[in-house]
Amino acid sequence: MHIHRSDAIAGMLIFYPEEHVDHRGALREVYRQDVVDEHLAYDARFVMEVQSTSTKGVLRGLHYQIEQPQAKLVRVLAGSIYDVVVDLRLASPSYGKWVGLNASADNGMQIYVPAGCAHGFLCLEEATTVLYKVSQYRDPDYERIIRWDDPLLAIHWPVGISAAVAEPILSLRDQQAPYLVSLPSIDLPEYD
Repeated sequence: MHIHRSDAIAGMLIFYPEEHVDHRGALREVYRQDVVDEHLAYDARFVMEVQSTSTKGVLRGLHYQIEQPQAKLVRVLAGSIYDVVVDLRLASPSYGKWVGLNASADNGMQIYVPAGCAHGFLCLEEATTVLYKVSQYRDPDYERIIRWDDPLLAIHWPVGISAAVAEPILSLRDQQAPYLVSLPSIDLPEYD
């Protein structure tokens, strides 16, 4: 497994599992706790897995939790996504920065999203399935969202500039998400 540290967001990691291919097919070692322990500043303990399957053009995010922020380890089981991580942790050296990556079932990339960062993704293919491990249970009282198209963040989603997706398909909740500038500081996580 190869690991790359993000220069843009403090604590963000990208895992590239090695693939072994022969006449029978392919084998990937997709998770090793010893590798996670070696590369994270604290013990990452994942308590739940979430799986979503979406059609091409669905945009999920940008979601995060306060009080019980969730670290995530994201991977694509089928199809491909444009995955975005936004640092919203107050006092973080990378506060307000974002990283966008193309992850797919083919490339096997796994993205470690540090606790306190917002996360979202745009599905680039039909029947795209995403699996992510989380370090805290979902708590609706602590869930927060920011707008996917927040001009302050200026995320370059592949929407409207690509044949892949003309307009994103959003949940009502994501459509009504607030802009970062309108959030009170109590709705932003702390940087540890």
